[in-house]
Amino acid sequence: MTWLQRYRIRHYINNSIVVLPVVGMIAALLTIWLLHTIEKQMSWQSSLSPEAARLVIGTLAAAMLTFIVFLSSTLLLAVQLASGQLTPRIIAFVLRC
Repeated sequence: MTWLQRYRIRHYINNSIVVLPVVGMIAALLTIWLLHTIEKQMSWQSSLSPEAARLVIGTLAAAMLTFIVFLSSTLLLAVQLASGQLTPRIIAFVLRC
């Protein structure tokens, strides 16, 4: 692998908006698998019903989606207000962070 290929890969990872969520999903799947294996070996059983767990997870998912929409709209509004006063270089820097 040449230095140019390494540079391009590093640049893509640093500037991509997709890499971190994908790594998080993979880590979550591995954690679920590990916890399920530990529960099987120790024969632990939860006192909660599956419906209660689904309700809690659904509520958390709805709250997270609301938070993400709020955060995205706030960022979009900030960029829109700044676009009248700032150069495109600064706007690109804000969107990259």
